[in-house]
Amino acid sequence: MKSKLLATAIASLAVATFARAAEPVVAASPEAQRAMLASSDPQLAANKKLVWDMWRTFLQGGDINAADKYLAPEYHQHNPNADTGLEGVKAYFRRTPSTA
Repeated sequence: MKSKLLATAIASLAVATFARAAEPVVAASPEAQRAMLASSDPQLAANKKLVWDMWRTFLQGGDINAADKYLAPEYHQHNPNADTGLEGVKAYFRRTPSTA
């Protein structure tokens, strides 16, 4: 449960940051991406991987049903255009065109 909440918080921060970035976002190489997931702390490494997997499968990949794996049913939505809760998030992404 804590991992889901952490993943959600980090993903929300990332989305908010990219939406207001003063400079364009530049993709990192696959090697650099893998290096970002590394940590001597096994829990931190697992949390980073969880967020990365959520980003790739649900947000970027458009697999709406993958949200079940990453978000708690009581997820608190901060986007004013989406209802709160897991089902609200899924409904929002179903009606939002993919940018992947």
